[in-house]
Amino acid sequence: MSILMLALWPALIFAYDNDKIHPLLTGKAIDLFEVSADKTFISAEDRAIILGSIAEDVDPRYLNHFYDPINNVGLNSGQFSSSKQWALGRANTANDFTWDNAIYQYVYGDKANGLATLGHILHLIQDKTVPEHTRDDAHPIVSTYESYTKTQTRVPSTQPIYLNSINEYFDQVAKFTNGNFFSDDTILKYYSEPKIVKKIKEYGDDGKIRNYGYSNMGEKLVIIANNFDSNGKIIENYSIYDKNDNKVMSSYWPTLAPRAVGYSAGVIKLFFDEVKKEQETHALQKAREPWWQKLVEAAKFKINQALAMVSLAKNNPATLPVTKLDPIVVKAPTEVRETMTPEQIRLERLAVLENRLRALRAELEALTSASANQNQVLTVIRSVNSTLASAGLAPIIETAEAETSTTTLDVATTTATTTEEKLPGEPLAIDLSVSTCSFSLTANPCLLKATDTLSLSWSPSQPGDYRYDLIKTSLNDSYEEVETALLTATSATQVSVESKIPAGEYFTTFQWQIIARDASSSAVVATSSKIETNLHVSPLMINEIGWAGTTASDTDEWLELSNGTYYQSLDLNNFYLSFGPNDYKINLSGQLNSRGYYLIERESDEVISNRPANLIDSFGADPGVKSFDVSNLNFKLWQKKAGGDILIEETPVWNKAGNPSSSLERVGFSRAANDLSNWKDRLGCSTACALDRNATTTVGTPGVVNWAAIARQG
Repeated sequence: MSILMLALWPALIFAYDNDKIHPLLTGKAIDLFEVSADKTFISAEDRAIILGSIAEDVDPRYLNHFYDPINNVGLNSGQFSSSKQWALGRANTANDFTWDNAIYQYVYGDKANGLATLGHILHLIQDKTVPEHTRDDAHPIVSTYESYTKTQTRVPSTQPIYLNSINEYFDQVAKFTNGNFFSDDTILKYYSEPKIVKKIKEYGDDGKIRNYGYSNMGEKLVIIANNFDSNGKIIENYSIYDKNDNKVMSSYWPTLAPRAVGYSAGVIKLFFDEVKKEQETHALQKAREPWWQKLVEAAKFKINQALAMVSLAKNNPATLPVTKLDPIVVKAPTEVRETMTPEQIRLERLAVLENRLRALRAELEALTSASANQNQVLTVIRSVNSTLASAGLAPIIETAEAETSTTTLDVATTTATTTEEKLPGEPLAIDLSVSTCSFSLTANPCLLKATDTLSLSWSPSQPGDYRYDLIKTSLNDSYEEVETALLTATSATQVSVESKIPAGEYFTTFQWQIIARDASSSAVVATSSKIETNLHVSPLMINEIGWAGTTASDTDEWLELSNGTYYQSLDLNNFYLSFGPNDYKINLSGQLNSRGYYLIERESDEVISNRPANLIDSFGADPGVKSFDVSNLNFKLWQKKAGGDILIEETPVWNKAGNPSSSLERVGFSRAANDLSNWKDRLGCSTACALDRNATTTVGTPGVVNWAAIARQG
């Protein structure tokens, strides 16, 4: 690229007008989110998001606003980072306004800054509905689409588009725009899509006939003019610029602008889902901790293990020898020392070590609660290392590459110069597991459909005579401890416990921990890590059944699943639906976001034309033949398991033969799927309507909240 072109770059890049169109689209997205999510922003929050969407175009940020999803590059074949890389903080240049920063600022910093950063992200998503920005076309001097959009003041109504990650949003919207629309300089070149599938001659507003090329979506793609080449042969010239009627652009805007709003509204919902998740897990906060802060947790863990070791050494002198404690001197007169037995000296040295360890743990706790700097942390860590070394234990490595995971405590390699005995190199550890979690719907934490009992087991790392306390902690919706109970004290290493969800609740969280005690003295010798289990009455559920098809065709059948949890995404790759006399299976795939919907359409994504399908399947029937047996409707949701598949839930059996066309909507997730009263017929549509393949309103509410559930959700 020439130096002149680079110098002129700001004048050559076109997108939505920053003073008019981005504020319009962002404002519409906020309104749509508020309606669909039943959440209202105050005016200052609205303003923060809108101003953020405007500020994203500041020079030279716009150089990173392109994303060609076919070649996975940014502007000028990747000379600049793609907008997806830019939003994710993976660009070649620094960017403070990233997706993760938006979440982090909102949770831990200034909420207004977090919302403004969200506005920056919405700007990037909206730009992906500009063909130039997905087809690597900077287009010098003028952009037909950008020029047309400056005159627009209205956006056709639309619905939020819910996806599971910000990556998916960038990919899906960019692929849609790239594959269905031309930019000025990429008509029928550089990309295989879109294709002109038919040509139709029409009268213009001035009464003259013009020839238009149409896409497979039924939209005008280009205007076609006939010219002659040098040999006098007629050739067709294609353009998206229609100086007389703007009919091509008036076909582009009503499709692309609602997508910009629908995707933006979905991103806002995803943002607040991720905010809630961060408030629960603190994953971003932990990832951003400096290496020296992570040493504090490592030091706490090693001190706790050392204290457990001291406790064992005091109570089991015969089986657990004493450490080399030469540096730990008992401060007592010589004559007193001379009258002390070796065992008394050993115990007093252990007491000195124990006191030092407890004092250091208190210092570490103080560092955790205060805003300690690197020097303060390393000073305490060095004291910890000195004490660990005095007991012959391995120190904590004081570098950025230090291993800070909570592994078992190693004994340092030392040269013994005395005949003193040593403490065991490995402290007692308790490995706790919940075998029922093999049926978890998520990798971590354990998420189970409501069950009456859980099976727990544990094992000590060293043989011995132990008794075990099983501790159960109940947490509320704010992740606060509300009750801690000792369930059992036993010498066994496995147990089944009651785990019912409290009456009137649909979700509960329990934490489980084992405390190991010496059987003879009852002294605590080890504790296990806590294991969390989340129980939900309907974490993944069959939510709506389009048994009658749509107004376009009774074979345009569809199904909808829903994630009933508030903060956990579900991996659907090990689940399937079955129905019909032959138990036809639809294997699910992908992720389903919390409170999200999973739409399965038969044969084509056009079955519900205004909602993107998550999965397309034949439903086990030939084209033109109805799949669902309307006289015997019944659906089952299964989880795949090596030992035998698990039935998650099953609907009632319905006979809809002769009934008016409708969809079957689930009323709420707190009642069983096979409860007939938990389902209602949706005969028509007044809000959040679905459109069939002919863009005609059809029955049902796929992809949005069920009408039957609005008044009595849950």
